[in-house]
Amino acid sequence: MRKLETQLIIARELGFADGKSMESLFSMTDQESKMLSGLMRTVKDTL
Repeated sequence: MRKLETQLIIARELGFADGKSMESLFSMTDQESKMLSGLMRTVKDTL
């Protein structure tokens, strides 16, 4: 996820997206990160 966030920062700095769009993208990235962490924790606990 950190690589994706880095790419989003670069896109913002290059002017490919406005602040509002970036907020939305970072929010989605944060949600996805939390869901993946939960999934990994569940799989680890199951094994």
